[in-house]
Amino acid sequence: MQAEEILAQARSENIPGNWTVYPILRKKLQWGILGWIFGVILGFGLFTLIFPIVVPYNFEHGPVLIIFTLVLLGIFLFIGLGSLWTLVTDIRRLSESERHILVFTPESFVKQEGSAIIQVPMENIEYVTSRGVRSASRTISESERVSVHSVPSMGENIASFFIGRGATSSGRQWLSKRSRTPTSLAFLNSETGKQVTVLRDEAYGNPSEIGEVLKEYAAQQRQGKTKAGISSLAEGE
Repeated sequence: MQAEEILAQARSENIPGNWTVYPILRKKLQWGILGWIFGVILGFGLFTLIFPIVVPYNFEHGPVLIIFTLVLLGIFLFIGLGSLWTLVTDIRRLSESERHILVFTPESFVKQEGSAIIQVPMENIEYVTSRGVRSASRTISESERVSVHSVPSMGENIASFFIGRGATSSGRQWLSKRSRTPTSLAFLNSETGKQVTVLRDEAYGNPSEIGEVLKEYAAQQRQGKTKAGISSLAEGE
């Protein structure tokens, strides 16, 4: 089936039982948008508040103070601009949520993001990798259970924002563990040799769980191809 046919059927009520469909989660986007709005207000608000205090005074008292001021203002701008960019992206995704969907069929992986559509045969999917999330099959250790309950207080959150998370007790516990990259899921298209990004956040669900499902589909398709090849060879003999 062509990608357009698969997408049309995935949006209908007649979804085959051996298909898995992941529409974008509107509630996650809505909560994310609220968070990015706060980030925009925080970043630009602090920049606007601090700028007239440190400029031009700090720029008249040596290079150390100048560098510190530039770094501080840069952080605030980064928070504001980064939040604004992601806010616009999420608002756009929310407004056209019906055009953001993942579909796994026994034969194909299909992804639509707006007007962009990707289709990859399951037999060509290799090295499915999720980053920044706990594996769906891994159990939580006792130390991790303790750290989950050791939620930073409001005071620690405020202090960590200005002096760094590593200066707080919860931050030191966090730094002692392996740092994690942004949440994402990708695989290698063996036909083209290129990496295909499945998702970059949790807007469709848990990337690790989605990755496990995708691995199963790809493995089943390869096994089916192998059995078919063996059968054809046996018949030829």
